[in-house]
Amino acid sequence: MKLLDLYIRILKKQIWLYAIYLLAFWIFIVLAVRVGKGMAAGQALVLYYRYAVLALMVLIMLTVSAVTAVTSNVELSMRHRAAPVRMELLELGYLGADLLVMLFWWMLFFWTAVILYGEAAYRPEGLLMSVNLLTVSLLSTALGFMIGIFARSAQGRGIVSNLIALFLPVIGGSVEGLRGGDETVYFLRSFTPIFWYQKALEELASGIRHMSEQSLYNCAVYIGIQLMFALAVLTFGMMLDKQRKESAN
Repeated sequence: MKLLDLYIRILKKQIWLYAIYLLAFWIFIVLAVRVGKGMAAGQALVLYYRYAVLALMVLIMLTVSAVTAVTSNVELSMRHRAAPVRMELLELGYLGADLLVMLFWWMLFFWTAVILYGEAAYRPEGLLMSVNLLTVSLLSTALGFMIGIFARSAQGRGIVSNLIALFLPVIGGSVEGLRGGDETVYFLRSFTPIFWYQKALEELASGIRHMSEQSLYNCAVYIGIQLMFALAVLTFGMMLDKQRKESAN
């Protein structure tokens, strides 16, 4: 079976669930437009990216975890090992397909921003905001991979994905802002990837009129920290998956 056919067969079983979340995304767009009325396009764009992270995370985690629950199945892995298939290439193909799914969702949010806010979305600071969102997409892909390994049922994957998509942005400061709470809360938030996503957004928001070299450097550092979070989660998930399959042999 071709890899694309496999993904289509897996994902179409939950198409109703994705339709619900897309409806929620549409409601989010309506609210974002209403809240952004009277604001400059750049400031409204910051508000859009601030809250878009919640919807994007859950969509990516649900999609990737649904596929991983099938492709990481121990029995399927053992059949592949018995077949004349190079496991390294097969797993690389799975990873590439997951990244394509992630890019689909990310581009949906990016082009929505372009449609809603026009030129502000593809100015340098607007493009950097989309890159910032892309790093969260990579993190969500890694989290979806881990969820798919351990949550075998669709209901379990849905519950875990929703909890993570709400928990991380809330404790990371995307909902009430980074300065909500005291210094201890601010310090604890720095241990979450969404904190650094929000830091990058605030840096870009402050430089909408004039982006300095220092602002670009700070933004690059914040994005780099998010990438390290994503890489750590993916590495940990792959290690656990490998250990689980080896113990089953």
